[in-house]
Amino acid sequence: MPAEGTLLDALLAESDITETEARTLLAHFLFRRDEVYKPIREASMGEKCRIAFLILYFSDADLLALDEPTNYLDVATREQIEAALEVYRGGLILISHDRTFHRLTDRTIELGETVRVLESGEAAPPVDVDATLQTLETLTSEPHIFFDEAGNGIPLAESEQDRRNK
Repeated sequence: MPAEGTLLDALLAESDITETEARTLLAHFLFRRDEVYKPIREASMGEKCRIAFLILYFSDADLLALDEPTNYLDVATREQIEAALEVYRGGLILISHDRTFHRLTDRTIELGETVRVLESGEAAPPVDVDATLQTLETLTSEPHIFFDEAGNGIPLAESEQDRRNK
């Protein structure tokens, strides 16, 4: 994305669409009226994500690889991105914690303690309630150390442990 210029300029420079089409697209992504003339350097992270998505979408790429494409976005914009991806003609590789994207893919690979591959339309297996309860029992019976933002291990105070065990 260019560092200078307006949001409208950025979209026009990276696509073969007319200004009217670009303004209509920008309006669908919540850039109304004069907001399309906002300088990129003044745009919020969410606004930059929206314009970057539009630039990618209209880049004629055969494959889009999107890492957490809905971060920094409001619900209305997420819905617009999902609608656009539903009709995208190329391939998609989506890395996301947002499970609503599962319906957009033919195959979902879930990474966790184990790796699961779900084919299109395949439901995730039901939750094993007994295993979940066993895990919770194990977690609450062992002493805990919490980590702050800097990664420092902080023992849980005895009073806090007592409160949690009740």
